[in-house]
Amino acid sequence: MWISHALINHLLLQQEHLKQAFSFLAGRSLRLTALGVNVDMLIGEEGYVHTLPAEIATECHITIQGDAWSKLLQSKALGVGDISIDGDADLAMQVLAIFSQLEYEPYVDATRLFGNTMASHLDHTAKTLFANVQAMVARVEGEVKDFMLEQNAPVVSAAQWQQHSEAIDALRDDVARLQARLHRLQ
Repeated sequence: MWISHALINHLLLQQEHLKQAFSFLAGRSLRLTALGVNVDMLIGEEGYVHTLPAEIATECHITIQGDAWSKLLQSKALGVGDISIDGDADLAMQVLAIFSQLEYEPYVDATRLFGNTMASHLDHTAKTLFANVQAMVARVEGEVKDFMLEQNAPVVSAAQWQQHSEAIDALRDDVARLQARLHRLQ
């Protein structure tokens, strides 16, 4: 079994409802290409993925483009061109709908390894640390923004730019009118 099969099966193990949804596709086969790696899989009756025997052809081929991974990691929606499908599009859409809901829940693994009390403490500590890092990043972004918008800063605000742009437009119109008057006087 490939490591990719084990990872998908581990995520399915954590989310029983998705494993059940996958079991409705039992016996179907597909190829998933991501980051240049082809993974051929056969969906088993229990809802897990298995290595595809060589004598069975894949029914569809789903390719996830390389630049789509940054969107996936940021939990952003994929756009047109991020995924290509060859073969049975209906099967591919069903599989993608299930894959899009897969989420890793470290708390479940921590509970299995350390017990409920320690896992709860680790989960709380990790979430607090993550929230503190996000707050720190937001504060730094605010400070940088304030610095960039100061009086002598190299960057101007959108409102200042708009005001300056309107003044330039008015001055250009005034110069054009003055040139027209001078031309008529000559």
